[in-house]
Amino acid sequence: MWRRGKTLHAKALEFFVADLGDMLAAGIDLDMALAVLAGASKLYREIALSLQAQVRRGVELGEVFRNASFSEVVVAFVRIGLVTGNLSLALAKLSSHFAERRKRREKLAKLVAYPLFLSALSTLSLYLAAWLLAPQFLRFYGAMNLSIPGSVAWLLQALEGVATGLPYALATCVIIALLLWRTRGRWLRVAERKIVQQRWGGFLRAIKAMQNFTVLALLLDAGIDLLAALQVLIVTDTARMCEEWQTMVAAIERGQPLSQALKGSPYMPELVVEMLAIAEQTGDLEGGAARLKGYYERLIVRGVERFFAAFEPVSLMVLGVLVGGITMVLMLPMTDLVKQLS
Repeated sequence: MWRRGKTLHAKALEFFVADLGDMLAAGIDLDMALAVLAGASKLYREIALSLQAQVRRGVELGEVFRNASFSEVVVAFVRIGLVTGNLSLALAKLSSHFAERRKRREKLAKLVAYPLFLSALSTLSLYLAAWLLAPQFLRFYGAMNLSIPGSVAWLLQALEGVATGLPYALATCVIIALLLWRTRGRWLRVAERKIVQQRWGGFLRAIKAMQNFTVLALLLDAGIDLLAALQVLIVTDTARMCEEWQTMVAAIERGQPLSQALKGSPYMPELVVEMLAIAEQTGDLEGGAARLKGYYERLIVRGVERFFAAFEPVSLMVLGVLVGGITMVLMLPMTDLVKQLS
């Protein structure tokens, strides 16, 4: 259930990398470790056998993982492990990175689940009320040869319109969302650049900083020098900032410190430049990157929590208005029917 085409889903990938790293750390050679993984789980079997076959043919290990459709982050860390001579440590750090990312996503999913449930419940209630009630009332008025007052007729027509148009509206929204998702690479970079130029672009800048410094802190902690770490950021393009990082690398190669190179980027908040300048003065760039990653991660989590804390009462109010509206939809025609029949 964790497979997606020829690659592994995020949770299975985390476990695969962790298990492989543990075996290598225990002194088991790569060929044997892949054989053990292939036999231990049906989930890993195809991937592990594919990796093992390429390793036996003498393919470079980074290319082996790339050919198996692993992400560029995984390929980069495998190559880092080969360069440093400690593949097990590189895989362990990569596994911890995946675990942290999974926990963030699970926390965000928990925050989003309840408001989405209320929204879906409201939409379903409205559709069922429109689909079930309007035809029944119209049929009853017709069977009893009763006149329909203007307010009741308007209400029933509105319900019919909702019952007819809501499925088409939802289908259109789903189609538009799928098209936007499939073409996100074309428009997302342009949209982000426009957003950061606005006053309310600070949250997007915080997200960019967290994405970049999560990977950068991990790379520096693994013993990779700054330029090589920035090259990994360019290759992986985690935060869709490939062009910006290339410009920064060129500035660093000309002798500028990282804090100065970051000043020209519209995506980096001023705090990043200041904290990195202090880290460079103290010689603790790795620690500065880790502190920035932690700060922006907490900032984003708090921002999302505040948003949904404000959204929840609004959604409850909307649900209350919807329940009141459905009650009115029931009571108004029934009251009119009682009056006419009496």
